[in-house]
Amino acid sequence: MENEVLSLATESLLTISNDCVLSISQTDVVKKVIAYTGLSMQGVNKALELLGAKNAHGIKALCDSEGIPEEKSQKLITLANAYGSLDKTQQALNLLLDIDGVAKDVESLTKIVKILTDKYGKDKIKIDFSVMQDMNYYNGIVFTGAVLGVPSAVLSGGQYDNLMSRLSKKAGA
Repeated sequence: MENEVLSLATESLLTISNDCVLSISQTDVVKKVIAYTGLSMQGVNKALELLGAKNAHGIKALCDSEGIPEEKSQKLITLANAYGSLDKTQQALNLLLDIDGVAKDVESLTKIVKILTDKYGKDKIKIDFSVMQDMNYYNGIVFTGAVLGVPSAVLSGGQYDNLMSRLSKKAGA
């Protein structure tokens, strides 16, 4: 179902303009990398803010201030710096695979991005971990769509299975 929703989002963008990009993230990867670092709760909130701004230097300073080992802070910095086509981000994604549970999430992300890239081209589909919707609401894939000349996203969305379970529903969303 994710492929269909993301294809529809891309088709919608292309209806507006050929100068468009669908940026895709995976919230479970972000959550697991942040948990791996061992940041305090306050640090987690700050890290999410810094990641959303792609502020690798701020992430490094935050991790240093909390005494997070370099090997762990580097994983979070990798997320902040990972942007672009699947080809461009694959090496960065591979650096995250040793974190518990991340390999499965990266595999699902790369599979989806490959399908969309094959269909629409690598200039239209980007991996971008700064794309973060409400982490309490969304899980899995999240996305935003941008069109050249429009100052903010023209569409956004994602998977929200956690919301469905809170409503005592067993269906994915």
